[in-house]
Amino acid sequence: MVSRGAGRGWGAATAVSVLAAEPAARPASYPASLADLLGAWVAQKDERRRAVFEHGMARGDLSDIGRQHGVSRQRVKQLELELTASLSAWLQGRDIAARVEALRRRLQVACPVVAPWAEVAAAVPDLTSRVPGTGACLGDLAGLLWPGLYQDGPWAAWRPVTRLRARTAELALRSVPVSRRASRLAAHQRALSLDERLWDDWLDSCGLRRFRGWVVRSGACVAELAEAVLAEQGEPMSTAEIASQIPVPPWKVRDCTLGRDSRFCRTGKGVFGLAEWALPAYRGIREHLIEQIAAAGGQARLGPIADELCSRFGLHQSSVYTCARGPEFARSGGMISLAGPDPAGRKPQR
Repeated sequence: MVSRGAGRGWGAATAVSVLAAEPAARPASYPASLADLLGAWVAQKDERRRAVFEHGMARGDLSDIGRQHGVSRQRVKQLELELTASLSAWLQGRDIAARVEALRRRLQVACPVVAPWAEVAAAVPDLTSRVPGTGACLGDLAGLLWPGLYQDGPWAAWRPVTRLRARTAELALRSVPVSRRASRLAAHQRALSLDERLWDDWLDSCGLRRFRGWVVRSGACVAELAEAVLAEQGEPMSTAEIASQIPVPPWKVRDCTLGRDSRFCRTGKGVFGLAEWALPAYRGIREHLIEQIAAAGGQARLGPIADELCSRFGLHQSSVYTCARGPEFARSGGMISLAGPDPAGRKPQR
């Protein structure tokens, strides 16, 4: 079925039990096209039913028909269901069904999975053929003629377009770790049969865009762009380096911006990587000192701790010793502990 906007289901209408479908009258001079045949079928209807066909079945707009023809909205809907069932039965005729199937095969060549509707219509010009006696063309009736074909905005597909968009966004943004998204998205692009010429247009229709070799939301925030930059770089970067690549003012890429996001891991002072890289996390000098003191049973050698912090996170030893002089720590003989009463009564070194 063709989906217009929120979608319009024709399948249920064809299943409605109505009056027996009217047999198609085969004209003496057999029409050359499906549009001509359909025009002959419509010509057999009265004015009210022709209006329902053109404005309701073909254009999805029944708003004025009841008022113009002096019938209730309920009656208009009943006429639409009746006509839909009648048309469905007419389409089962051998000659008609053969023509419809031939056009379906051409449609599937032009649109294997999803494609711009304009390009499908250009490849299958019959879609623009006007149905004689009406203002409708075959393309307006695609959902009735070829059930399973959807149209949503400028796109046509053999699956609901909204679901294909949702799947694209899921693969691009959150379905798998960043390192695997590109390959998964490339496989999805191939499955949709979209070449590079159409891929950007499709991403745009999904609310996405390409950035630094990755796909992000069209309105991506700083954190999303930083994730793409780090994925492209493949190693931790300082916030200033990240900001220069986005580009945004450095103050917008702050420790608090990335440090509170589970996608990132602080690997040094003002330096971040992706959490999926499983790198040693830097939580700050103070937190690391407290952690090491606790691990050593309440007292640890400061020198080795400073050496480790410098080698793992690129800190300066002066920064470590400055932090160790804080009021929460006590130092004595190269050892560091948390400030508190000393069992030997010695005064701790500040």
